[in-house]
Amino acid sequence: MKLLKTNLSEKLIINKYLKKLNFKNKGTFNFENDGAYLDLISKNYKLTVTTDNISEDIDFFSNDDPKSIAQKITTVNLSDIFAMGALPHSYLLNLHLPNHINENWLNSFSNQLKKIQNKYGFYLLGGDLSKSNKLIVSSTFFGSIKKKLEIFQNKFNLHDDILITGNIGESKIGLEILKKKISSNINLKQYFIKKYLYPIPCKLGPMIANHVNSMKDISDGLIGDLTEMLNDKCGALINVNKIPLSVKTKKILNNKNNFRLEDLLNAGDDYELIIISSQKKVLNGLKNRISDALLNFKGKGLSIKQRNGKVYVSMENKLLFKSGRWNIELQGKQALVSLSKVLEENPDISILIEGHTDNIPFTSRGAIESNWDLSTKRATAVVKILLENNKILPQNLTAAGKSEFVPIAPNTSVDGRAANRRIEIILSPSLDKIMELINSENQ
Repeated sequence: MKLLKTNLSEKLIINKYLKKLNFKNKGTFNFENDGAYLDLISKNYKLTVTTDNISEDIDFFSNDDPKSIAQKITTVNLSDIFAMGALPHSYLLNLHLPNHINENWLNSFSNQLKKIQNKYGFYLLGGDLSKSNKLIVSSTFFGSIKKKLEIFQNKFNLHDDILITGNIGESKIGLEILKKKISSNINLKQYFIKKYLYPIPCKLGPMIANHVNSMKDISDGLIGDLTEMLNDKCGALINVNKIPLSVKTKKILNNKNNFRLEDLLNAGDDYELIIISSQKKVLNGLKNRISDALLNFKGKGLSIKQRNGKVYVSMENKLLFKSGRWNIELQGKQALVSLSKVLEENPDISILIEGHTDNIPFTSRGAIESNWDLSTKRATAVVKILLENNKILPQNLTAAGKSEFVPIAPNTSVDGRAANRRIEIILSPSLDKIMELINSENQ
């Protein structure tokens, strides 16, 4: 860590307030070198980098709580990392310190940084200290993302949908309240001021990276950031009635504060994500993920297809059941467990399990009365296996028996009848469902 003199001892600042932030990573050399080594995860990942700074009297007030300043400098950078679909790894921190900074300030600032680092899983790599007339905090953040999952801000297709992960404008309202340009009751004041002082990055980017064409954080206002994403390639149709606004924000807009919706659309520091995506992108990502998970079962009576806005996972009975039975065999259970791990990553998906038979009448014996009965019991058995994974939502599952009435091959041959005896797992992801996930995760 490079140093320049301040009124405080350099060694005191480093040893007492900054060393605890390196989480004892060997590559930092305990801040005794001018540089550091960055440990990359593996060759299958790419390094992401972003940098930003905040300045006194521009991005924060001189009397702001140091916890708020720590929150802001990490949020502006974490938000960019998440918007790239990456996870944070480490960061560099540069502090330009005026004379009024004391140990109480440093203690509060560093403790907040440590709290945030623990929450999101990254550490301090190094940085620089210098003297300044005003407080300036800058940082460079490093993250990691798996290759081929990189997300670009201006990669999209005509007629793609535009999604926003959460409410906008609340930070702007908080700032205007502090400037005494907006009046409100005490509860609303506290709510909005907190939104301004302690912004939180939307961490959903890495979770939905497979589903998006383009993504950017809202740091300079919805209109400005969306315009930057479109990059003069095309325009966007925005339904103002669907712009996410909290009930509290609507109260401010309705209270004759001379504050308009347009003011919020052009305001920054929201740190929600703009997502541009399409149903096709969602489906392709899901299909590829399932194909990778079930690779060991290809050629064993399993196929994966995409059509009509759905993904179809078809499993022949030879993979799952013995003749006339509905108890799932070991190999079939292994395939379903592998599939369930993909489904748990995608709680936005509706899952229909259909049981199918050939047209040979089932000879009644025991608990089974007909092909209708057999196909239903087999579908239900699959549901039970999937629900052994407690991360799959039961309300997303439906079991149905189709008997012999939806064949995919003629029942005139042995091979044809074998193809018809199957389980169809039909997955129906939608951007609306993804939006529901976004809203629930970001509350």
